[in-house]
Amino acid sequence: MNGTPIAPPPLPPRPPPGRVPSVPATRLHLGRILLLVLSVGLTLAAGAGWLLWTKARPITQPVDSTVWPAWMRQAPMYQPAAPPPPQPAPAGADPNAPLLAKLTALEAELQRLRLEQEALKKRPSGTTVIQPGQQQAAKGTPPSKPSASTLFIQHEVKEPDAPKSQVPAYTLAPGATKVPCVIETAINSDVEGYFTAKVSTNIYDTATGRHLLVPQGSTILGHDQSSTLLYGNARLPTISLTLALPDGRSVDLGHAPVTDQQGIAGLTGKVDQHFWRLFGAVFVGGALQGGTQALQVGLVQGGPIGQVAGGMGATGSQVTHQRLGRALDTRPTIMVDSGQLCQVLLTKPLTLPALWQ
Repeated sequence: MNGTPIAPPPLPPRPPPGRVPSVPATRLHLGRILLLVLSVGLTLAAGAGWLLWTKARPITQPVDSTVWPAWMRQAPMYQPAAPPPPQPAPAGADPNAPLLAKLTALEAELQRLRLEQEALKKRPSGTTVIQPGQQQAAKGTPPSKPSASTLFIQHEVKEPDAPKSQVPAYTLAPGATKVPCVIETAINSDVEGYFTAKVSTNIYDTATGRHLLVPQGSTILGHDQSSTLLYGNARLPTISLTLALPDGRSVDLGHAPVTDQQGIAGLTGKVDQHFWRLFGAVFVGGALQGGTQALQVGLVQGGPIGQVAGGMGATGSQVTHQRLGRALDTRPTIMVDSGQLCQVLLTKPLTLPALWQ
């Protein structure tokens, strides 16, 4: 009125940043919230009542076939087959007629079997029952007996052929191949037995000389023939029997002779001819035989006592002769030391694969 300006009313204070201003609740707000809760509760109650009412009733509303795809419109894979409709029986026909016909047929079959059984009981022993199908054959000529087929029995057992090896083999020619070896076990001719020798060098095939067939260190099994020695012999005849390779294979050598380094058959070493044994046998045997003869001559005229002494002297002479015969047949003793060099002379072809094969 008097010209002084009027001041505007003061503004409410601003809330701090990051904080939503609170609006005071009014009765209008509370009414809206209660109305929303009530509408949701009514909707849930209506839905539950509808589900309980339509639980056992299928939906009969037609489905639009254009909305669903083709694979969903197909009929289900497993559908129960509908039973065939019952065929009405013809008018005036008995439904039990087929069953009666079957029973009649069974009774006829039982009656036939009963008659056959009684006929079998009444027939005498030793007769043959002729079947209906065989009556025509019985009236005619008697059937011929079938001839029995010949049974062939073979006692010889054939061994299956050995499978042919695909590994190439090479040959050691006889005579041209000599296997150098070293005596491994000592030999004494007093007892006949076996001995072993080790191959001292590699042996290659005869044709090319490039394929190793018998490696160094292979074992040869031999046999000494000391029973064939005679007085005065200085060499022991020996033969080789088997060749054992390091990979486990064994090869038969037959009776390949074992020679020394010069190729002379037999082995030699320390030879004992037993001269003293032979001289003692001759001296003792001669003295006994001469004394027995002198005793017989001196007691010939001594009567009965002389005859008894002569008989004893004759028997003693026979015993002495037998013992002297074995003593005079003394064989020499040949001892071959281990480590002596020797060779095996092959007498037959020896076919072997190469060692690496």
